Amino acid sequence: MEEQVKSSADQENISTRTDRVLECLREQALLMDRLATGQQHLQQAVVLRDWERLESVLEEMNLLGEALAGKENERDQAFHDLAQALGCRRSLSAILAELPRETRAEVSQAYRALKVAVLRLQSHTASMDTYVRSSMATNREVLRELFPEWAAPGYSRTGQGNMGPEAAGTALMVNHHQ
Repeated sequence: MEEQVKSSADQENISTRTDRVLECLREQALLMDRLATGQQHLQQAVVLRDWERLESVLEEMNLLGEALAGKENERDQAFHDLAQALGCRRSLSAILAELPRETRAEVSQAYRALKVAVLRLQSHTASMDTYVRSSMATNREVLRELFPEWAAPGYSRTGQGNMGPEAAGTALMVNHHQ
């Protein structure tokens, strides 16, 4: 009889820990989706050269990133606690093997949703990276054609002027505000 009560308590403990894992997975996927949306807004601000909007989007994304890092730590701890309650290794496959079929499907689905959210964010990030790199390369080539005397890098890695003999004595504008 005492063994039956202990087993019931263990099941409740496992159920509570599984619910915590599910909650973390879902919240993390939601944060990833919000970051992906932020990435789209960031790209729009860059394309439109809306620097004020860019700054506010970056602040929002920074807060989301911090929340995501906290949720990642929480999810890691929840997986650890669940694995410990199940008495298995800390891998997802080992945990899933020990869970009841219905719960296993629910955890698998939440984990897949998180992976899809990660892929979506990576896609937006790669798109933004490609745009910025392409834009920088185009601008660099245009400047080299228009101002060949400035083709050499402005400063060396040690911080010394490296403008070339043609530009000696010519001022270099580092920052310009309108």
